[in-house]
Amino acid sequence: MKNNCFTNGINNSKSTDVINFGNFPYINSPISTSQKKKIISKFKPNKLFGILKIKYCNKCHHLKVNSQINQKLLNFFYSEFYNYPSFIKKKDLPKREKIFLKNFLSFFKKKKSKNVLEIGCFDGILLKELKKFNFEVEGCEPSEGANIAKKNGIKVIKDFFKPQIYKKKFEIVFARHVLEHLEKPYLFMKNIIKVLSKDGYIIIEVPNISFYIKNGLLEVFSLQHLHYFTPESMIKLFESLNLEICKYYETPENLIFFGKKKESRIIKKKIKSNINIKKFLNKIENNKDKITNAIDKFKNKNIIFWGAGGFFVAATNLYNIKPEISNYIVDSDIKKKNKFFLGTNLKIITPKQLKKLKIDLIIITSYYSSEIMKTIYKDKINCKVLKIFPYISLTKIKNDKN
Repeated sequence: MKNNCFTNGINNSKSTDVINFGNFPYINSPISTSQKKKIISKFKPNKLFGILKIKYCNKCHHLKVNSQINQKLLNFFYSEFYNYPSFIKKKDLPKREKIFLKNFLSFFKKKKSKNVLEIGCFDGILLKELKKFNFEVEGCEPSEGANIAKKNGIKVIKDFFKPQIYKKKFEIVFARHVLEHLEKPYLFMKNIIKVLSKDGYIIIEVPNISFYIKNGLLEVFSLQHLHYFTPESMIKLFESLNLEICKYYETPENLIFFGKKKESRIIKKKIKSNINIKKFLNKIENNKDKITNAIDKFKNKNIIFWGAGGFFVAATNLYNIKPEISNYIVDSDIKKKNKFFLGTNLKIITPKQLKKLKIDLIIITSYYSSEIMKTIYKDKINCKVLKIFPYISLTKIKNDKN
């Protein structure tokens, strides 16, 4: 077994403290009053926060949360309260799903593999699309998203992935944005291999931390993301499992790796991840200044947040954007309406309700900034918009309402 961050943990002699973000909430989804009561009945209020401290391994070019993690609380959150927007009933796929599907279909265009398992499928949106191309699909999902998938005709086991719950092998197994949430990704991948057929393929998508570091962006950091992968550290993970890397893509904010089992010794792939921690820290401060200066222009004005998900929690905790500058968060997911984030009094409203309010500035706190901008133009909302991702910009929106 090869010694690296995944088989042996980050070795102190090969690592450097990157940054200590201090206290950070474990729960980064909006909740209802009844859900809050359920959480407080199981966990003391001071246990709902942890220290978000990141370490960097110079050998593997990998970053990892270096704090004691309350895994029991995280598992409770994923199974009970995980709230991600469901796009399964929309005609158009979100950009991230479109990119993955395009690369998936391109890779398997000339291959006969048809039997597919998605781990962490949520509402089954991709599995539904793959059915259109005659793939036999199944999913595994511990959250309420599994129930949405089932209602849409997708076969899903509502549970955390365990190889023993499957009595057959799959020709394709993929997991998107799961690996970064796991304490031991190496063991998780070993378990995937157990349900993979002899010539089966494994596909993993994770955030590309190199993109975030290069641009001084903090949206990806949280206590739920325990690992931060570079192209180089993903290669090391695949090689440590004796998986041949068939192809990989940088999108650029995400990495998609296609691999398969190989009995013989694999040929190492060479790539150098360009990680410069000092420049990263400087860019963080520059980006914080840009955001603060933009918001300061709107003192005593009407400010609205748009995006009631984990991005909002990262923005208000890591970019020092104070939630109290606004009274509302807009989100298109109707299930979030009237819910709230722990520690804030912001009311979550729908885009339809937004039309009744006078707005001077919208701060987009979502990865889906391009989709939100389209909605702002469509609804003819006149204001300024502060985008944080994938770059920081202040844009004036001027619509003709006549």
